[in-house]
Amino acid sequence: MRIDVASVEWHVLGVELNRQRKVGLAVAAVAIAALVVDRMTGGGPSPLGPSSAQAAAEPVGAAPEKPAKSATAAGALDPAPTSVRARLDAVRAKAGSEVSDVFAPPKAWVAEAAAPVRTGTEPTTEEKAAALAAAHRLTGVSMGSKQVVVIDGNPYTLGATRNGLTLVSIAADGRSVTIESGGVEATLTLSSTDR
Repeated sequence: MRIDVASVEWHVLGVELNRQRKVGLAVAAVAIAALVVDRMTGGGPSPLGPSSAQAAAEPVGAAPEKPAKSATAAGALDPAPTSVRARLDAVRAKAGSEVSDVFAPPKAWVAEAAAPVRTGTEPTTEEKAAALAAAHRLTGVSMGSKQVVVIDGNPYTLGATRNGLTLVSIAADGRSVTIESGGVEATLTLSSTDR
């Protein structure tokens, strides 16, 4: 009995292994094997590492150079602290008492955030009056013995205050009234559709 290996369907954990998956698994297995071999053999310095590259670049018989002054002795930070904490401690030590927390925002940023934001100048009296007039609508005027006007559906008599709005005056022709709110006066006019 002969079995054709190429025609056999492979099923592992319910997943069909097609050609693409087989190749992927083979590559992953080779990578894992290379990692294991590297770790088992010590994983020492690479033959192309900096020490061998530097030695290969020096001419044979050349005089050794004087060692460079270390960065630590010159007052700079240690070029290769062992951990993030060591690096942060080195920054704090170099800066002195200026830096209490390296993750804290600079004081200038905090001062800017605390300052009040000004979007522009204060509106003029005319702009306030226009806004007051736009916010209210005169819908009726009664010029009988007792003058009554209707603003925003509420009746007002001369001098009456309702919802912070005071009726100051009524024009003789009955077409407009003067109102006051918050120290700002505005004139409302009866529209032609409301007569």
